[in-house]
Amino acid sequence: MTGLAKQSTPLLKSPVVQASGLVKSFGTLRAVDGIDFSITPGQCFGFLGPNGAGKSTLLKLIARQLHVD
Repeated sequence: MTGLAKQSTPLLKSPVVQASGLVKSFGTLRAVDGIDFSITPGQCFGFLGPNGAGKSTLLKLIARQLHVD
């Protein structure tokens, strides 16, 4: 058995998902208020928070199921 060959392809460092200043309101309720983040290849990313914190709304904004304000 031989050793693993080294990859000659450099790792990507540019974000695969990037957001800046995301805002979404429903009437007078501001569900997402100025969220900034970026996710690079190979990075594990999670959204944590209590019920009503805007996690599902943020994921729907990223998936373009909702429009950003």
